[in-house]
Amino acid sequence: PHAQPGYVMMKKWPPATPSGLPVYPHHQVGVGGMVLDSTGTKVLCIQERAGMTAGMKDFWKLPGGLVDAQEDLSDAAMREVREETGIQTVFDCIATVRESHSGPFGCCDLYMVCILKLSEKAYGVQSASSTPPMPTPQESEIAACEWRDLTSFLNSKYYAKGLYGSLLRTAADVALRRAGHAPLKESQGSYGGKSGKVPLGMGVTKMKGLAGKPESMYFGGAGALTQAKL
Repeated sequence: PHAQPGYVMMKKWPPATPSGLPVYPHHQVGVGGMVLDSTGTKVLCIQERAGMTAGMKDFWKLPGGLVDAQEDLSDAAMREVREETGIQTVFDCIATVRESHSGPFGCCDLYMVCILKLSEKAYGVQSASSTPPMPTPQESEIAACEWRDLTSFLNSKYYAKGLYGSLLRTAADVALRRAGHAPLKESQGSYGGKSGKVPLGMGVTKMKGLAGKPESMYFGGAGALTQAKL
């Protein structure tokens, strides 16, 4: 069966043959937005009001949440950051993806860390001397949000080891390199360069699919082979 608000589909298949209908949707997708300031030394972080992490002392995380129906990953990352912190951003790339088979209702859970940049339209061009915009926590869900020292954030006891520490360190390194900052010390030499803009992460472009409707293409490397935009 498939169900949505106000709709449910039931099936009855001839018992002599296996059902050819697809099973219920079995993946959910979440995004986290990593936003660095112009110096590459501070990262935008939140503390939640409720949920598993709310009771964890001094636990800071990236703003983010689930992708809505009919919503692009890139749009979801920007929306979540805007809703939870009030900060306007633009999508840069997908840096890392975590896959878990322990999601709700037996679903596979995909969590993607997206690199976002401060919106020049909202805040102008940021220089090394610029003060990052002041975030405002979403009253209903977010207890606090602020710019935190990137090194201290990555060295938190919660991220000192394990998958999430690796996830965030890799994303931070991608963000630093793409912005032209020096990479994290532990990764120097890993990608054949000490700093500068290099083809790391997955960017996005819009193209027409087979049905002639716009679809999003996420790509690795320096650029999509066909930068056809609508």
